[in-house]
Amino acid sequence: MNLPNMSESLGVWLATETYSGKGDERTISATELLKSTRQIVLSRRVDSAQAIPNLNSLIASRIGVAIHDAIRLSWVNPTRIKALEALSLPAHKYVVNPTGPVPAGMIDVRTEQRTDKVIDGWTVTGEYDLVIAGQLMDTKTTKGFVIQKRLHDAKWAMQGSIYRWLNQEVITDDSVVIECVVLDWSAVDAASSPEYPQQQWVSLRLKLKTIQETESFIRTKLAEITRHLDTPEPDLPECTDEELWREAPSYAYFANPEATGRSTKNFDNLHDANMHLAEKGKGRVDTRPGKVKACGYCSAASLCTQRLRYLNE
Repeated sequence: MNLPNMSESLGVWLATETYSGKGDERTISATELLKSTRQIVLSRRVDSAQAIPNLNSLIASRIGVAIHDAIRLSWVNPTRIKALEALSLPAHKYVVNPTGPVPAGMIDVRTEQRTDKVIDGWTVTGEYDLVIAGQLMDTKTTKGFVIQKRLHDAKWAMQGSIYRWLNQEVITDDSVVIECVVLDWSAVDAASSPEYPQQQWVSLRLKLKTIQETESFIRTKLAEITRHLDTPEPDLPECTDEELWREAPSYAYFANPEATGRSTKNFDNLHDANMHLAEKGKGRVDTRPGKVKACGYCSAASLCTQRLRYLNE
């Protein structure tokens, strides 16, 4: 792993792996289950030399881990009493990580506890962030466009559903509260679009799948992964547009039908582009496929030929 003009202090922080859920080839996390079958299978084939990323690419991930650690530590720190009181909350009613039954009238709080469950020859593992009185809460560090387009709502809801499947006695509410910290938040973008996050944090409440629906999803996904563990890379199922985080296509109008380079005007739907073309009476409309974003975050990218088609994007 290279140290790109970086001090030992920052370098060691970025290079330190704190994830505790790794196991053998038949252990899979709640988060990993939400990835494409292609990514899951190929990531198991990446050797250690190929798996080591540039430290710069780890900054966002490590910030996310640091925020999770800070939230957990705030709840196990005795000084949380003062924080709860400052927020006008009943400080002495919160019982954090109890080892026995919680007395009536008290509020049960659980922080980052890992659970494993064996199913169909696999071990599914997951570590939730926080559960308060049966309500699952999960903190995400994300980008503004993800919230604006609501790209991960379904994935986050399914992740929460798997956590509930793993912890049915602790997680009793049928929703998950996603607390999003927007790392690239822009006041300018917020002012120009009501769909863009209006502040640097956003709270989303998403409905969870039923226990039966969640187990059906897990069994189906595990069966597909098992079926393709030895499938050659070119024959693996390709990632879908949703799994690729592909943006919507755009439509470029060119006044000169022979022109190349910059378009005369751009549209976000084909109907408007064609109407403009008809109004002008000349020119042409080109469809520009939406750009793919997920490949830049994929641990199996070095082995994936599908990714090569998107390099120019």
